[in-house]
This record gives sequence, C-alpha cells and structure tokens, in this order.
Amino acid sequence: MTEFLLVRHGEPDYEAIKDFARIDVAKNFAPLTEAGVRQIHKSIELLKKEKADIIISSPYTRALQGAGIMARELELEMRVEPMLYEWQLDATQSVRSRFLIKRLVRQFNRKKWNRHCKWESSESVKERVLKVFDKYLEYDKVIVSCHAMMIGYTTGDVRAYEYGEIKRFVPTSSSRVVGRMED
Repeated sequence: MTEFLLVRHGEPDYEAIKDFARIDVAKNFAPLTEAGVRQIHKSIELLKKEKADIIISSPYTRALQGAGIMARELELEMRVEPMLYEWQLDATQSVRSRFLIKRLVRQFNRKKWNRHCKWESSESVKERVLKVFDKYLEYDKVIVSCHAMMIGYTTGDVRAYEYGEIKRFVPTSSSRVVGRMED
C-alpha cells in the first residue's frame, strides 16, 4: 500500500506580493518567509528517515518552493500536480467583487453550510486529491507538498496544521467513501 506523507507548506510571505494585493489570486504567488524555509528544513530532517520515492506538489508558489527544497535535499524527483491546488472559496469562479468574497469568507467562518454556498465542498476536495493520488499508487512512499485544508479534508483529520507539519495517510477503500465531514 502506498503511504502519502502530506507536508503543509511553510509560512508564506504575503508582504512579498503586496503590490498584487488588489488581485484575489495573488496569495497563490506568495513565496516562503525565511521562517517558512526553516520550517521546511525541519520537515526534511524527519523525511530523511522515510525513504520516499517521489515528491508531488501543489502548483502554488508556497508549496512549490518547499517541494523544490525537499527535492534538492532528499535527492528526489518532483512533479507538479495542478489538481493539488488549495481549497477554493469560490468553486464557481464567478465571484468578482471583493465585497462578495468577504461575504463568502464570513459565511464560511460562521459555518453557514447551505445549498447556496459557492465554496468548494470538503467532499470535492477529497475526491480531487484522491484522483491525483491514484496516479502514484505504484510507489511505496510519496511526499506531498500541499495545504492545510487539503490535508484535513483528505484524511478526515480536520484541524489547524502547523507550517511544515507532516501527516501520514494511506488511502483505503473506506477513504473512497465520500461523505460530508463535520468540523
């Protein structure tokens, strides 16, 4: 069975992209802070004992930078997986105003789950991630550079993950049962 080692990216440097602050997707371009780089190096020390076969990464800069550091230090191949993107606040990609985005965030933070919500569901995140993992089932151990909500929704352990934290996950047939996760 393939074991996936899900590593949350290090601390992002949103100050580095402040000139893009008007653009809602700008946070996806944020690199790691120096502390974030140190967090990834701390993760690497734990990962050295794991004898992983490959690293796959979210396409977002903060995860890619960490994956690149891990790939160099662990001497592993790294692949970018476009579908390992962060959880989407606006799954419809139709919300354009900052006011509506802020309203979606408030609804989400208050856990106002209803059929009118525009954010990506926990079920769809899990399904999307497991489809990516299916491509790597011939490996024994895969490192995944990714995001906290992705880790929580995929593993069922929904909590606040620390930057650089590693979560082990082995998909099983019960992992495929997609149901609504309660927070």
